[in-house]
Amino acid sequence: MVKQNLRYDTEVRQIGGIMMVLAMSLVIYPLFDTSDRLSDNFPDNDRYNGDDGGLAWALLCGNVAIIVLGLLGMAIGFMALTEAGHKYITVVGLVWQQTAFVDWVAKMYELAVTMGIDENPSSTTEFYFSMGILKMFFLKFMQYGSLAVTLFTLFAFQSRKGHLKNAAYYRKRLVIYSFFFAANGIFGYLVPGAKVYLDNEDNLPVKKPIKPLVVFVGQPITVPEITLAMGAIFALVGVYGMARGLGLAQNDNRYFQIAVAVAYIAYLGAVVLTEFSIGGSVAGAMAAGVEVINCHIILSFLDQKAKTMPEEMDEDYFHDDAIVTKFGQERARKLKKEKEEETVEAEGMA
Repeated sequence: MVKQNLRYDTEVRQIGGIMMVLAMSLVIYPLFDTSDRLSDNFPDNDRYNGDDGGLAWALLCGNVAIIVLGLLGMAIGFMALTEAGHKYITVVGLVWQQTAFVDWVAKMYELAVTMGIDENPSSTTEFYFSMGILKMFFLKFMQYGSLAVTLFTLFAFQSRKGHLKNAAYYRKRLVIYSFFFAANGIFGYLVPGAKVYLDNEDNLPVKKPIKPLVVFVGQPITVPEITLAMGAIFALVGVYGMARGLGLAQNDNRYFQIAVAVAYIAYLGAVVLTEFSIGGSVAGAMAAGVEVINCHIILSFLDQKAKTMPEEMDEDYFHDDAIVTKFGQERARKLKKEKEEETVEAEGMA
């Protein structure tokens, strides 16, 4: 039996709450995307340049896999909040997490098809395709990896390994995810924004979506100055996060979390409201607003844990009898009663 104390309950409930928020966004985004695809004469349409429907079905399967992953994450998170979870249920979520690769591979193939990489293998097309693959890799890693962090952490607590999730553990993850955040800003916004600006310097803003110069991985680049600014903001916030994780910047304040929040608000105003209003769609704007929120939430979560968790903890840190919760006390009393009954029964037989 794993005794539970106030520290254990606090950590597990906090992880469960964050997990529910992260999982919810994984449900919303593919639902928008699936609705948009199904409304376009699915799967027999010209959206995929004459594709026979295989790509459309692959994208649908990828979305369904992510929706199920999000629902599993919400359920596991809720059970953690209500002390009803179990490590084997968490393992189900970790196993299903691997189906995220279906969505990632399908989206990469869609990028190649929509950009016409085979039909128009120009240097410009290949450049945008390369940047798109990098952007998708960094973005998807943060989207799905954010949920994986909470699943693995919850599993550790449920397996009596919570003492391993110390401040150093969260600092290392903060460095990794901040790096991907900065890389997404550079390759997903800064570099392609600069390319669009240089290629269309005399014709700005670009009002008509021209593939692949304007529509880039679902995001229209109509005012490249905005894309450049967002790339710079994301890159700076990511570098700041890496500095916090490596101990190169003071980390006993909330400045980084404020910076992450400001970056998301700027993204909503500059990209979702402005860029999409010029060259995007309503469904695309709604999906884009939700798509990146996990990237911002996980950075704030990791930073908070990195500066509040102890540097070292012994195995009983989350299972100390002195601060056992009411739930843990009831389980302990039940076990003690069962043991006393077994003793009495053994003495009677003797």
